[in-house]
Amino acid sequence: MYRRGLARFARVVAPGASALNRFEVSLLPKQSFTKRYYQLPKAEIAYLRFTLESYDGLAFQRTLDSAAGLVEIIWPTERITDVEALLSALSEEIDWREVPPPEVIPPI
Repeated sequence: MYRRGLARFARVVAPGASALNRFEVSLLPKQSFTKRYYQLPKAEIAYLRFTLESYDGLAFQRTLDSAAGLVEIIWPTERITDVEALLSALSEEIDWREVPPPEVIPPI
């Protein structure tokens, strides 16, 4: 029911594309994101994910290679100060190291 209301609203705002795309294009600002890559023990991946999720949109994590413990952390560039503080605090709890981006990054 909510989506139908959204579609009607989007039709008024930006005619021409699909309803959801019109809403996204016309109302949501473009954001730039910063990415970093870390290697950590496999057992710590879930802890990292749950910790980042608890900050509700501050940063996001995806696992690129679970066997190697390779993760990508992504955040909106304008939140750099908050994310740097969080990553610094996590460095005291997690035995991880920052690594260069892998040559092949799987699509989302």
